[in-house]
Amino acid sequence: MKELLGLAVAVAGMTFGVSYANANPAVPAVGCDCAVVLRNGAVASFTGAAREEIHVRYAENGNVVAKCQVDLGAGSQQNFDISNTGFNCFIDGVATANWHEVISASGQTTITCEIKK
Repeated sequence: MKELLGLAVAVAGMTFGVSYANANPAVPAVGCDCAVVLRNGAVASFTGAAREEIHVRYAENGNVVAKCQVDLGAGSQQNFDISNTGFNCFIDGVATANWHEVISASGQTTITCEIKK
């Protein structure tokens, strides 16, 4: 199985630099990078103003959900996950196969990565 690595932490990827053990229920991951699969199957990392939004939610039961949004520009709609990429998603170095990315025809791209305990 392939692994997609990001800059600070990766989702097929996404990588988040927020502590996995953080007790806050919702953390805007301001200083984090995320990586997404482009329409051509290549992977690109986004940081700062290049990404629209990153959120990481830590539940009391240990589950973590990370979401990143970027704009890739207009083109064909695409969907990616582990089944068609072979990539794992990483949140602060913890790997999971539970992720999904949607690139809309308008270019709005959302990747969601979940770690379930």
